[in-house]
Amino acid sequence: MKKVAYVVLFFIFSASGVMIGLVTGAVNGQTKETGMVRGAMIGAIAGAVVGMEVLESCFQGELLSKMRIFKSLVNGKIFREYVGPAILKAYQWQQNEAEINYSETADMFDASKNKGLLPENVKKLPEFIISDRAICCAICLQDCKIGESARRLLSCAHFFHMKCIDEWLVRNATCPICRKDV
Repeated sequence: MKKVAYVVLFFIFSASGVMIGLVTGAVNGQTKETGMVRGAMIGAIAGAVVGMEVLESCFQGELLSKMRIFKSLVNGKIFREYVGPAILKAYQWQQNEAEINYSETADMFDASKNKGLLPENVKKLPEFIISDRAICCAICLQDCKIGESARRLLSCAHFFHMKCIDEWLVRNATCPICRKDV
């Protein structure tokens, strides 16, 4: 009889978790890039796991904690407390996977991607001291003050703080404004 009761409770808790997770996941998925259906599936799985964990904690706790858990079950608070973080963790994991896969795919198929210049080549670009008028650096968005070192790109004649453009060109071999090759 105990096993039958446990199985019935297991089904009730899992089904409740699935339903709450399904709705929560669908809402979460709708607001994120993953989509409503995929969010609902993730939520349902997370909800089922949470339902099983709640049932387990009911059997392992003391009488007062069981009473608190039962009260939380009745008003639905325990599922909201458990399901929210579980779904959030699943989405974060999924987002991290998507970002990793995108960057790997981009690197794999984008053979024309322009990598940065060697530091020796960056130092060969024209350098000058700003003497007459202040210009705005498009990288840091700060005004270049009179007396500061700046660098001009030969391909497009855009000006930048020397430190800003040197760091940029080591990573990218294009102008940050017009994207012409340097």
